[in-house]
Amino acid sequence: MVKHTLEESEASRLAITIIVCNYNGQDFIKRCIASCLKSKYDPLDVLIIDDGSTDFSLECVKDAFKDEPMLKVVTLSQNMGLPACRNLGVIRTKSRVLMFLDADAYLHPNCIVEMVRILDTDPSVGIVQATLLSARRESFADCLGGYVDLLGYPYELGHDDSARRCWDKPYEAFYAKGAAFMVRRKTLFEAGLFDTDLKLFYDDTDFSWRVRKLGYKVVVCPRAIAYHYGGASRNHDSKRAAKITFYMERNRLISLFKNHSLGLLTRIFPIALIVTLASALLRAVRGRDQEGFIRLLALFWIVKHLGILVSKRSQRSKAYVSRSSFLPYVPTRRRLPSLSGENYDR
Repeated sequence: MVKHTLEESEASRLAITIIVCNYNGQDFIKRCIASCLKSKYDPLDVLIIDDGSTDFSLECVKDAFKDEPMLKVVTLSQNMGLPACRNLGVIRTKSRVLMFLDADAYLHPNCIVEMVRILDTDPSVGIVQATLLSARRESFADCLGGYVDLLGYPYELGHDDSARRCWDKPYEAFYAKGAAFMVRRKTLFEAGLFDTDLKLFYDDTDFSWRVRKLGYKVVVCPRAIAYHYGGASRNHDSKRAAKITFYMERNRLISLFKNHSLGLLTRIFPIALIVTLASALLRAVRGRDQEGFIRLLALFWIVKHLGILVSKRSQRSKAYVSRSSFLPYVPTRRRLPSLSGENYDR
């Protein structure tokens, strides 16, 4: 069967590799890979990086796609974290354009076609995020673009909002959610790949921030549809919840220290530390001792490793431009212009 591609476009000749990072995603990985193989874009390869899964993820993939030439699997003997898996995927492929897809996400057949169209026609764009809809409730959004405030707290536009309220043209965001985004190989190396010290959470925000500081835009493509379950690889026990809190707080502060301009850093970072401390103490006063203690641990890690953070700032790319890394506005929870669902052929 001949696949449909962009008509007479240079984009249709760009070989693309989808890098799927999997950890214990046996309930979702088959649907994820199947959606990649059904894409209307060609040429296309799929590379699975299994991050030391302890379930039957690999067996599911091998049984379902054992004769698929487009698919390659790399298995890690131990869990290395999402940023390390993504970097390994970059090293294992030579494609000029790479797409990163979480194992608990799946694609509309036209998704890649629409994303490549933007990268191929606009050199000012560094990252393209797909419009992420909820895989559990497909009429609702999962993420229509990510934003952060000056203290680094993230906000995902449109989360759990109606999917029909969306822009009809590509628009700029602060960061691309890691569940489904596309980037040029050249841009990845210019930005320094993903920070493996972050290990869990915030690595997509940090990477997008660095790409923006290179002068590129991060955009969301409304016509590129992907579906995301979210949290599918997490075990929701108290130990896991504490780990999530620690990494979210710690990685937010690391990224602030790395990426803010020196002028903003001297004004904002002390405030960020004070706010985090106040948040920890407030939770302790309200009887949520564990939540407060975890935030104190994150603060202690930052203070103890200030030398590492200073080193990270000194390693920043010399290609960073003077352009502000922040958008001129940070969207609030306002209603978005309505967009007819007929624009997306399901």
